[in-house]
This record gives sequence, structure tokens and C-alpha cells, in this order.
Amino acid sequence: MLNKFVRDKQPPEVIEAARKQNYSAETNGDTTTQLQESFIRDALRTIAVLEEFGRKSNRFENEEDLRRFTISIHGIKSSLENIGESKLSKSARKLEQAGRDRNTGLIKTSAPSFLNELQILLEKLKPKEEDCADEDIGGLRNKLLVIQGMCDDYDRKGALALLADIKNCSKKTKSVLDQIKEHILHSEFDEAKNEAAAYVVDLSQIKTSVLNKKADGLDIAKGFEQYNGDERTYLKVLRSYTANVRSMLGSIEVVDETKLADYERTVHSIKGTSLDIFAEQVGKNAMDLENAARAGDLDYIRKHNLAFLEAARKLVSDIEAMLSALEAENPMPKKARPDSEVLSKLLAACKAYDMDAADAAMAEIERYKYESDDGLADWLRESVDMMNFAQIVQKLSV
Repeated sequence: MLNKFVRDKQPPEVIEAARKQNYSAETNGDTTTQLQESFIRDALRTIAVLEEFGRKSNRFENEEDLRRFTISIHGIKSSLENIGESKLSKSARKLEQAGRDRNTGLIKTSAPSFLNELQILLEKLKPKEEDCADEDIGGLRNKLLVIQGMCDDYDRKGALALLADIKNCSKKTKSVLDQIKEHILHSEFDEAKNEAAAYVVDLSQIKTSVLNKKADGLDIAKGFEQYNGDERTYLKVLRSYTANVRSMLGSIEVVDETKLADYERTVHSIKGTSLDIFAEQVGKNAMDLENAARAGDLDYIRKHNLAFLEAARKLVSDIEAMLSALEAENPMPKKARPDSEVLSKLLAACKAYDMDAADAAMAEIERYKYESDDGLADWLRESVDMMNFAQIVQKLSV
């Protein structure tokens, strides 16, 4: 109600000035860092959605696609404005309006260049600091437990002071602490407590680093660094890669003149996802086949496609074997299926198109390995990442 009758009646410049003043007061001059970190999270999510649309031949032909596109662009528009990227924010505003107007022609011609500029900006702003090897796990766990109690008491100042006192930490820990801090700055004490509690569980589990593993054709060190040393996220990306690429490979076993357009789109997708995880040789081979398909060079494709399929399938199998070995060494707590309570939270978040609440629900779901959920948890993770809210609502409402 306050948002409706007070905040939303203010001019944009007043709202922005208040936001910056609040951040400055609470973070002792760390406004720029806070806004950049928030932008990076929004940008990664928007890029994933735009890349998905770029791979679909029938993109924007239904209301749900347009709705997801418009919501995603609306969010990144505000984030860009917050960090002073007014020019790119104006481009986002035009795309957002095109979504509202159902102007799919303008979206298809303008979205690719916007995506490219957003990726360039993200790469420039992503932190490059080195990870810390001597993190005090025991001390960190104790401080997080204290912070949980402070959140119960709504002790905003005490929690922020204790967070500021945690200096020597890994990239993963810093990311978690920043999320807790952001929740507390917005008086979201339950969310901050849940974030702290989840990381305490993580810190309590002895893990064998993925860096000790090997999969031919995959540069694990570069991929690990790409995800800021966050092993859990990196492994999720690899699981998603194996599932999606295995499926795509099955669709390009036979190629003829009538299937060149579909073939080009498929190898384009394999190229992008392979390069993203630093499977560079498979990515390069996919790029060569994509260029051949674009040029109509069916002879080149017929000559090289079989070898490409074999190499890509071997990579997928090697990654799957590595993931299985890691799971055997570091077993997660098991349940039959996700609890109905947390699924209800996710359902409510998706109905409201609340990305933060959906992420929080998924964090609860992913604390366990499920033995008889028929792949539900994995499907939910991928669907949340792609903002497929309508499909999640439909599945969870049955």
C-alpha cells in the first residue's frame, strides 16, 4: 500500500535519489558495489532468457513468450539505469514497449544487438578478484548462526556490523554474504535468515572439489572461475549441459536440404552452450558446422557431422561420469520428493512472477537429492532459470 500510494506517485528522479541515499547510508559509501552486484545478477538472468529465445524458431508467437520477454527486459532496464548505463537502459525501454505492443518484428531485429551490448557490459563489470584459500570455516559458521538470531530479533544494525566484520572469505562466501546483506538492507529478515541457514548447511558438508576431476575436452579450471568458484552452480550448469546437448545431438543425426535451417539453429545452440562451459573444441566444431549450414554447404556437413556427433557424445558421457563420481564422494541428504510446503512456496512465487521468492524456494528444494521425483527438481531448476513460470504453475497445480 505504501508503494502504491506513496512511492509510485513520485517522479522517477525522486525515487532514484532516495534509493541511492538509502544505499549510501546503510553501506557506508559502498553504493556502487551494491548496485553493480545487483545488476550482475539481473543481467545473467536476462541474458539466459534472451539466449533461449534466440534458439527458438517460433519465438514470440504466443502470449507467454511475450510476457516473459517483457518482464525480463523491464527488470534489466531499471538495473541499467541504476548503474548509470542510460543509453542501454533506453534501448531496453524500447524493447519493453515493443513487448507490450506485441511488435515482434522490432524485437527480433533489435534484441540480438541489445543482448550483445549487455554481454559486453556484464563482462566489464564482473569482479576479477582471486579466491581465498584459508577461509575460517568454523568461525564463519558461528557468525552466521549469530546472524540468524539477530534476524529473529530484527537487529538490523547488529547483523550489518557482523557481516562487515567478516573479511577473509572465498568468492562463494562473499556472494552469499552479499545476498544476506541485501535482504537485511531491505528489512527482509526471514529471507536473510534462510540464506544464512542454508549456507551453514553447505559449510558443514565436506566436499571434494570439482577441480580434482577431469573430463577430456572440458577446461574445468576456466569453467570454475567463470562461476566465481561456486561449485554448486557450476555443477548445475554441467548437468543442464549434458541433458540438453544429448537431446540436441539426437535431432541432427540425419541432415538434408530440407533440414538445414533447423540444423543451423541446433548447432548454434550447441556451440554457445559448449563455449560457455569451456568445451572449446566441441564449440569450435559446432561453429564450423553452423557456418557451413548458413552457407548451404551440405557436403561439408555430411563429411564432418558424424565425427562431431561422436566427439560431442563422448564429452557428454565423460561429464556425466565425472558428475556421478562427485555425487558418490559427496552424497547429499535424500528424500523421496520435495516437500509440499516448499512446492507451494514456489507455486505462489511463480503465480506472482516473483523471481527472488522463486530462487529462495529452489534453494530449499536443492538441499536434498530426490529418489522418486521423476526429475521434478531438475526440471524446476531449469524452468526457474528460464522464467518459465506458466509451465511451472501448470505442473504444480495438477
